[in-house]
Amino acid sequence: MLKKTIKDNKALVKVNGRIDVESSPLFRKELAEINYERIKSLVLDFSEVAYISSAGLRELLVLTNKLDEDASFKIINVNSVVADVFEMTQFSQFFEYTLAEEKVDYARMSFKELLAYKVKNGVDKTIFSYSEKSYNWADIERYSLIIADELRL
Repeated sequence: MLKKTIKDNKALVKVNGRIDVESSPLFRKELAEINYERIKSLVLDFSEVAYISSAGLRELLVLTNKLDEDASFKIINVNSVVADVFEMTQFSQFFEYTLAEEKVDYARMSFKELLAYKVKNGVDKTIFSYSEKSYNWADIERYSLIIADELRL
């Protein structure tokens, strides 16, 4: 579940899978192998974490309590599902996290998913590039209206 890299007083822990009621005991056990007295910087890489439940959130709280007050703690490469859990539970107040770069396949999205993504990310975000030109949501909307007018003729 974990791949730990410890150098000097810095630890990078790559986590994979789900962190839920079934996996949290193993998560806790593997994290307990780290000597936290020596760690001044702990980074958890969540690039391969699909989901976290309340059991996983509890383990993160336990982990933060093991660190010295002057030690830094950060979670990187968090997907949108896990980030939503952090925000809804207000766990984002307890530690810093950064979002992963998500590769979105717009062609495979349903119309509802596409609209939800548009609302979440704003109209100015570039959604694709073609022939050295970038297109954002406002461009797509403008071209959609032109096509709709053409279809009515």
